[in-house]
Amino acid sequence: MPIIKCYKLQQQPVPHSFYIFNKGLNSGKPLAEPCPNCFVCACSSQEEKEFYYWLCFGLWQAKYWQVFLSGSIIEFLRIADFKSELQARAAQLQNHAPAWKAVCKKAAAINELQANYKSQVIQLQQLKVAYIRQMLKP
Repeated sequence: MPIIKCYKLQQQPVPHSFYIFNKGLNSGKPLAEPCPNCFVCACSSQEEKEFYYWLCFGLWQAKYWQVFLSGSIIEFLRIADFKSELQARAAQLQNHAPAWKAVCKKAAAINELQANYKSQVIQLQQLKVAYIRQMLKP
């Protein structure tokens, strides 16, 4: 089980770690970069990091954490609730470890493709602007 703590701004990055947003309706969303309202999830290996990152991503996409939100104005996820539920879901998946690893690999490949497509869209937008500017030069 990874070590999950509240993130502090002056905290040094830990190897094999990722961050989990804990405020608002996006609570439970895993992040690559820290933000002021997040938990840090420090894993012992890259494989463990991938396992927990994609587990958090799946639970966030399924809106699993919404029932655990507290607060009336700005909702937040308590770290104790997050730890206990993440541990329970991870234990469930341990029985299906090979299948879950395959799902994680596929999700990572899709994520990489998505980043590539985003980059291509940005480059196409820049190319379009360059063509228009070239035609409008005095």
